[in-house]
Amino acid sequence: MPRSAPPKRTASNPAATAIWGREGSLRPLVPAAIWSIFLRRVSSSLSCKAAAPAGSAGAVLEGAAESPALGRLRRNSVEPKGLTEDLVETMAGTSKIAPHVQVPLQSGSDAALARMRRPYRTSHYRRALEAIRGKIPEAGLGADVIVGFPGETEEEFRQTRD
Repeated sequence: MPRSAPPKRTASNPAATAIWGREGSLRPLVPAAIWSIFLRRVSSSLSCKAAAPAGSAGAVLEGAAESPALGRLRRNSVEPKGLTEDLVETMAGTSKIAPHVQVPLQSGSDAALARMRRPYRTSHYRRALEAIRGKIPEAGLGADVIVGFPGETEEEFRQTRD
């Protein structure tokens, strides 16, 4: 599906801002001006659930993508446990959501992840990537990796590298 060009920014059509609506959806303040929304907070999948306790992160994104003025919604950083089945399904089934996600790995070592106090392990990361590839084979994937974390051993580094 071809994408439309973003609207021209003029005095009568300023850049738009989005906020959480009472219903737990992303609600545009200036609907005619929104062309692209970029969600980048690592734990925003958890924030979506906090904003929409009865709904889900996928439902919040789907609701935002329904805006006729929106050309693209890009979901960036999502921790592995935040890539729920409904979120992946929504990303796969909504053409306005860009097929890209940044999933922070930080380390390929469970021991290092525990020292970093990350709420996930390598098995969560692996399942998250398999879920994305299973539903969105063409998805672009990004990762954040920390090398040289205090106390990292050669074996932990090797686990991350491999």
